[in-house]
Amino acid sequence: MSEIKCINLSYVVSSDNAGDVENVFKKHASWMNEFYAEENEGKEHLISCYFTKAQEFIDPTDPTKGFTGNIIFTINEKFTSMKSVERHVENASKNEYFGKFVEILGAYGKAISLGGDIYHSIRWSASIWAIRYSITPHCHRTTYLIDFSYEEFF
Repeated sequence: MSEIKCINLSYVVSSDNAGDVENVFKKHASWMNEFYAEENEGKEHLISCYFTKAQEFIDPTDPTKGFTGNIIFTINEKFTSMKSVERHVENASKNEYFGKFVEILGAYGKAISLGGDIYHSIRWSASIWAIRYSITPHCHRTTYLIDFSYEEFF
């Protein structure tokens, strides 16, 4: 089994409060850009990360019914190991915005997964197969496999 672990957080926020929530998430994103920069050996810990924002449908199976007035946010982070997840939480918690981040999680968090396993992946697993095929014969260190993401390889 892979050592890769994920943080996946999902929030439902009223449109009235969405701007404030998004500002806190942008602070976290900015911190991550710096903390996981290549010069900080970020690729040894963080494989990928993306944040999403969308209006919540009244009925997702029938978008013609319109929206609820809420905004759905997700934060999706993929790490090389559980130790990297723990390192992330420890360092993120030192930021001035982190108290507000935790408050938002308590008020609006709907799905909270810390250290989750990937049980299915389409494009990412295909790129790992290609990287494994091309690198493993020349190097016995499988840690190189996690240094590449799908977007970087293809």
